[in-house]
Amino acid sequence: MDYQKLFFDFLKAHLPKEKILVDELEKHLHVSKDGAYRRIGGRTALTLQEAMELAKALNLDFADFVGMAPGKMIFDHLSSGVKNGTDTAYPSYSDFVRQISPRHITVLTSIIPAIHLCDFPDLYFFYQFFTEKTSLANPELKDVDFSFDLPMKEKMLKGMEELQGYFFNTPTTEIFWIEAIDSLLKPIFYYHETDAFREKETVSKLLRQMRLFIDNLEKMAAAGKKLRLDEDRDADRPHFELYFTEVPLMESTTIYTHDKGKFVVHRLNGLNLISTADTAYIRNIESLAEILKDKSTNVTVGGEKTRLQFFNTMRRRLDLVRRKVESSHLELSPVEA
Repeated sequence: MDYQKLFFDFLKAHLPKEKILVDELEKHLHVSKDGAYRRIGGRTALTLQEAMELAKALNLDFADFVGMAPGKMIFDHLSSGVKNGTDTAYPSYSDFVRQISPRHITVLTSIIPAIHLCDFPDLYFFYQFFTEKTSLANPELKDVDFSFDLPMKEKMLKGMEELQGYFFNTPTTEIFWIEAIDSLLKPIFYYHETDAFREKETVSKLLRQMRLFIDNLEKMAAAGKKLRLDEDRDADRPHFELYFTEVPLMESTTIYTHDKGKFVVHRLNGLNLISTADTAYIRNIESLAEILKDKSTNVTVGGEKTRLQFFNTMRRRLDLVRRKVESSHLELSPVEA
């Protein structure tokens, strides 16, 4: 096995976009440009000491590379706004995306990605609050009912603002599980049933924003473009391709393609994420994405009938929840009177 090539692949995968590998070798190993190229190309052996110095200079843990035995891979832990456990160059998800500056994004998901909600700040805030309180059981939120006026809203929306520029300015292919809309509707109805909303009108406002979200997603699919809520279909925007599948998926998997390679990010338990640049693993995930596309229905641009069926199914699920909410209000009204 060519461990020297593996090591340079490891460096390239984690090298910030603004840095050039050959320049880093010249700078930190005090070698000529020719010497740097000879080491990268494998014509000159890289010593263990040189490898450790390079890893340290680039803020990487050499132990991570040593652990890359056949059949094993490295995952970095990412958490929205929280420094990850390995103390690498990517302390948070927003920093991670900013540093790699993706050229294309592929998403396989059983849930509605929260970044889709950036034009609906109240809905986005609820989604993040629900995940942190109910899915992750944050003890600080144990006795807190949801309200649009909670002080944490500003902090949560800031994290969304840092990512939305990359999302709406990067071509994207997305494969949604056909029941992905329930990842938003079920939490809303659950909070309604358990009286976890501080203000009664909250549920109605969230459901109205859900309708706007579905309408905008359909607009994007019909145009084949990444469109904001206030943009029309003729706007000059990056490509967007949407599929839906009946094959159950894990919570969310994203393939980021950037100038120096690719990363795969898995979302676990709502706000926690793990990423890897392992090339063999990424190839497997890309193969899975291609298989899923073949078994999925493309609702972008063509196939208007299929697209209408998909989005009308979303609307029917939304209307069902709305009717349940209205029915429960009617049942409660005599008691309240």
